Amino acid sequence: MKIAIALVTIAGILELTGCKPKETTLSGQVFIVTQGADNVKLGDVEILLIEKTQVTDFLHKKQPAIDSEIATKQQELTKLEQGVVTVFLKTNADYVKAESEFDELQKQFDDQLARMNQAVKDYSNNPDHADAVSSDAEAKSKVIQLKMQSALDQMKAAKSAAMKSLKNHPTAADYFEDFLPVIAQKTISDADGKFSFVYPRDKSFAIFTSAQRMVLNKTEKYYWLVNTPANAESVQIFLSNNNLAEVDPDGYFALKPKAEVQESPDVNAQ
Repeated sequence: MKIAIALVTIAGILELTGCKPKETTLSGQVFIVTQGADNVKLGDVEILLIEKTQVTDFLHKKQPAIDSEIATKQQELTKLEQGVVTVFLKTNADYVKAESEFDELQKQFDDQLARMNQAVKDYSNNPDHADAVSSDAEAKSKVIQLKMQSALDQMKAAKSAAMKSLKNHPTAADYFEDFLPVIAQKTISDADGKFSFVYPRDKSFAIFTSAQRMVLNKTEKYYWLVNTPANAESVQIFLSNNNLAEVDPDGYFALKPKAEVQESPDVNAQ
């Protein structure tokens, strides 16, 4: 009897073990390879494991809004190329600041021009004083003109940057700014950029994450959206330059995101 009970118990354990869903253990690392071929490990990055259908459904619904935004930005770009100062440009902080400086300098220049004109009128009554006023006004006008040219160059640079921004659409940030998925699992990369997940093999998951880092005075932003490997007991995945969202290795996007351009203003831009 004892032997029979033991056999039944063992059989029950084996049956339960056989019914347990098989799992995949995934280990990974997040890093960026710089232009100088240095590996920059990205620690303290929140990495999400989400069901793949959530991603595909979200992007399918998002695409019409992306298409509409592209059309709007193309219209803005066309106007800027035609020399029209658009509402979009008027919301550019650098352009607005440079334009304000130019307008103030224009007033100062007009004041000095008025002084020179008045000196011409007063010349017959007081030649020495008129010459002194005219010379002073002329000297100040030249300084103001140099500053006005600098302000114009800044306006042109801001316009050029705005045009590049319009051309550089959509980015991954444009796609995912309102992406709020139900999270299956979440983890944080360690100081070496390493992370891990354990998930059922019978489900299709995707890894989604974003990160950023400072490079001099610029902020570089990165997004990843990749499938998790399936039908394996143990797998490894690297999130790097090779599978950024703009690379789209798993074909999630109808229109691939463009890499975010972080450039210093070109003061020589026309």
